[in-house]
Amino acid sequence: MIRVVRRLAWHSSVAIMSSVILGISIPTAAAQKPKRPKVVAAFGFECQTNTFPRRKLRKLIQTALARVKNEGASGVGEYAVGYDLDGDGAKEYFAALRDMGVGDNYIWGVFSVKPARYLGLIRAERIYIHRRVGRWPVLSAHWHESVSESYISTFSFRKGKYQESRKGFLVSTAKNNEPEYSRRTKDLYICDRGTSYQDVANGDKPIKPMVEPKAEPK
Repeated sequence: MIRVVRRLAWHSSVAIMSSVILGISIPTAAAQKPKRPKVVAAFGFECQTNTFPRRKLRKLIQTALARVKNEGASGVGEYAVGYDLDGDGAKEYFAALRDMGVGDNYIWGVFSVKPARYLGLIRAERIYIHRRVGRWPVLSAHWHESVSESYISTFSFRKGKYQESRKGFLVSTAKNNEPEYSRRTKDLYICDRGTSYQDVANGDKPIKPMVEPKAEPK
């Protein structure tokens, strides 16, 4: 047993010495999993408003709806959430295409206005926007699985639209493995979470204007 341990230690030291001599770096867990940029904003169905450039986006929304017409319970893309993703001073819009009927999950169509362009589909209850590194920020999409569980997918901007870029994973309050930013959801929200378009449909109170997010530090 002692000989085996000594032999393993010798092989390990040789590998380290070789890497130093040849200039080869040995990857570590930290190196393999770089941290994502800090989350700067978040939204969900509560932030939807009917005051967005629907006419300009009508054809794009209809085309996107045709792709998901057999999914979900209802929705025709008449409400959206606006946020300037690329920092050019013009908002992009997340149109709520379909209400999935589970939790507050929706299929969101992402669109730009200048120029009018389709930027992808994201399925989520809440979407978290990371600080930009380059032109377009990474988005973390949280899908409601149950009262205590969410499935998180990561979307990056590639080839002209948002696409899932990392393998998704399940988090739960029971395992206490939720990302740190999800515990700050209330502070990250870009609107008043106390009001939604559903309140308007029920005749309870008018839609409140969305609060403009604070400018990101350069």
